Amino acid sequence: MKKTIRYTSFALVLVALLIIPLFASCSASGNYANDEAYPELDYSKDENYEGGVSYAPDGSLTTDNAVSTNRKIIRTFTVYGETKTYDDALEAINTSIAAAGGFISESRVNGASYNHYGSYSRTAHLVIKIPAENLDAFISQIGGTLNVTSSASTQQDVSEAYYSVEARMKTLETERESLLAMMASIDSAKDYDFWYTLQKKISETEQQIAEYQAILKSYDGQVAYSTVNLTIDEVVEYTPIKDDEPTFGERIAEAFVESWKNFGEGWMDFTVFFVSAIPTLLIFPGIPAIIILIIVLVHKKKKKQEKKKEEEK
Repeated sequence: MKKTIRYTSFALVLVALLIIPLFASCSASGNYANDEAYPELDYSKDENYEGGVSYAPDGSLTTDNAVSTNRKIIRTFTVYGETKTYDDALEAINTSIAAAGGFISESRVNGASYNHYGSYSRTAHLVIKIPAENLDAFISQIGGTLNVTSSASTQQDVSEAYYSVEARMKTLETERESLLAMMASIDSAKDYDFWYTLQKKISETEQQIAEYQAILKSYDGQVAYSTVNLTIDEVVEYTPIKDDEPTFGERIAEAFVESWKNFGEGWMDFTVFFVSAIPTLLIFPGIPAIIILIIVLVHKKKKKQEKKKEEEK
């Protein structure tokens, strides 16, 4: 009789173990299609977008008219700028980064590189992380430091993915607590196989929880710190920035001025080249004369040898 009761209890516990994951998966499957895919999902939307279904911070759904205010937005800026004072501009940018509480995650700087004409230019490519609340002020400071030739921005709304992962993680945490309680009620000595099965299931659940925690941590980092991809070019003259399309007369005048500018730069480049080539030009005419002299001397020597041979005969 006792043996029958023990096996009946074992069967009930086993059924409960199978039902818990089933309910857990049902509670999350309606809005969670692929756990592993969330880091790659792209929910790019306008910042003012208010349509569709999203998740509240507690994991509950919100409708079109009840959008969560705690949205997860990943912002990225790409800026190209010019400067005539390269070193001063870099120093000013570094100062602005420090003031904003940010840091440079990647840096690639091309140093002075002289060409054949003696001129050079330098370029810096920076990947900057700025706290999201200070991003707009930092971008404004860049505009005051550099001549910005182009800029672009993107905003990726990952709220739905974020709260889906969070809801799934909470479900797994609840499942883990149930498994731990169940495991505590089992005599490991008498029901070792079942105890071992529970232990294995708990380990798998904790591993999944750790993976979701890593995903949420990655999202939190990207949301908290916006990315600025900044390229700084050293130039002699700034690229003119025009908001309106130039008229026909303005285009002619600009082409005329540009042609004279190119002519002047070309003449200066030619002058530098000519001066650098003077030693070569002075030495080059003497090379053919030396070659001719050698040929004449060889020819004369050959003539003398032939004449001497004839006299000996």
